[in-house]
Amino acid sequence: MLVETMEKNKVSDEYIIKMMSHILNTQRMRYNTITADTNSNVDLWALHSIENLKNKNAALTELYIKLITRLKLSELNEKIETKTLDGDIFFMTITDILIHIANHGSHHRGQVSLRLRELGIAPPNYGYIYYAKSFPDFW
Repeated sequence: MLVETMEKNKVSDEYIIKMMSHILNTQRMRYNTITADTNSNVDLWALHSIENLKNKNAALTELYIKLITRLKLSELNEKIETKTLDGDIFFMTITDILIHIANHGSHHRGQVSLRLRELGIAPPNYGYIYYAKSFPDFW
C-alpha cells in the first residue's frame, strides 16, 4: 500500500526511499535466515527504485505466504541461528523472527507515514485489519 502511494504521488524523497528499501531488504534477509539460504547476502541499506520496491514487495509477500502456509505449528518454535548486525551469533524461534519482521516494518512504516504527511501526502491506512482484508483467500 505504501509503495503504491509513493508511486501514485511520484515520491522521490530520499528518506522515504531509504526506509522502504530497508524494510524490504530486512524482510528478505530474515526470510533467508528462516529458510537457511546462506548463498544470499543482503545489503540492508541498498536503495531501490519505486518500481523495484513494488516488485520486491509483491515477491516477498508471495514468499512469506508460501512459507507460512507450509510451516507446521511445531516448526514455529524451532530455534534457528541468526546474527546481529555486529555479527554476534544467537538463536531465535521462527515465531520470534516473524514478530520481529512485523514490528520492524511497523516501526519504519510509521516513520515513512510521518514523512509523507510532512510532504502533504496522506499515507494509506495499513493497519493489520486493512492488510488482512487484502488477502481474502488466505483467511
